[in-house]
Amino acid sequence: GEELSKKQATQESLIRKLRAQVEENKVESIKKDKTATEKLLQETIEKHQVELAAQKDFYTNALNAAREAEALAEARANNEARTELESRLREAEERESMLVQTLEELRQTLSRKEQQAVFREDMLRRDIEDLQKRYQASERRCEELITQVPESTRPLLRQIEAMQVVVLWLMYVLLVETFLDIGLTFALLQISCLRAEQTQLSRSLEKERQRAAEQRQEYLAAKEEADTQEVRANQLEEEIRELRRKHKQELQDALVHRELLQQEVEREKAARADLERTVRVQSTELAPIARHNSTLENGSLSRKLSTTSSMESMEESYYLQASLDSSDGFSEKRNIGETALSPLYMKSMTPSAFESALRQKEGELASYMSRL
Repeated sequence: GEELSKKQATQESLIRKLRAQVEENKVESIKKDKTATEKLLQETIEKHQVELAAQKDFYTNALNAAREAEALAEARANNEARTELESRLREAEERESMLVQTLEELRQTLSRKEQQAVFREDMLRRDIEDLQKRYQASERRCEELITQVPESTRPLLRQIEAMQVVVLWLMYVLLVETFLDIGLTFALLQISCLRAEQTQLSRSLEKERQRAAEQRQEYLAAKEEADTQEVRANQLEEEIRELRRKHKQELQDALVHRELLQQEVEREKAARADLERTVRVQSTELAPIARHNSTLENGSLSRKLSTTSSMESMEESYYLQASLDSSDGFSEKRNIGETALSPLYMKSMTPSAFESALRQKEGELASYMSRL
């Protein structure tokens, strides 16, 4: 009995040492896994932060470059438009000065023509006055001649007078035609001046319309380019916001994963504590039963040894199985990320189950002894 108790104490101390070693190994493994997980999580967070900063810098630089390009394009377009407008203003001023000069020349020509027409009119008026004076003088002479000549020459004088009237009428008609020619020439000159001015104005208007159309096309092109740059800037800002949201979500997922790992470690610690309590309670409950059975059956030393060895083997196998299940479950959780370690099998082994298993072993031993 003393040797059996000593052996049992030795085995119990060995089992306790093995348990302590297994627990230490488990704790050490958990600590290592936790440290590795935290290190990996920290490295992942730092890596994502570095990537996020790099992408943020890249897209910020791209956005700044796009804005600078847009500003440069707008400034270049403004400078080109200003230069073109200044050149067109100079051309318009030159054309205006040319038109003013041409108009002044036409006015001078018109004034000269008017002066010439007035001079001709005065000359013709003086000619008419001279002719009228001559006519009156000829009439007076005719009257004098009529009074002086006899009656036989009067028809001839009348004929001469009629011829003089016809000549005077023809001269008057010629003068009127001359006046009409002068007026027609003056009117034609004015019409030609007006037509030339209208033609120049039409050409200037057509050129201005063409330039306005070109300026409108340039404005539309610059506006389209500005709209394109604005859309590109909006797309870059949207991509930056999307990347920020994505990396924020990844950081949140990493933090959630870290919390889950910490919760798994806590559950593992709690499961280990429950396992230790269960083993401690079961060992304390099995010790009196083993001692009671040894006192009742001290006649058969082989049965005691087999019973004790079976109990120890059952307890050891139970604890080793629990340790293996626990370590396997923790390995699966660490590799897959699942949170399912529940020692149901260990908790289901109650003292009554141990007693029934012990009775079964004792019955088998009794049958073996009866056969022997």
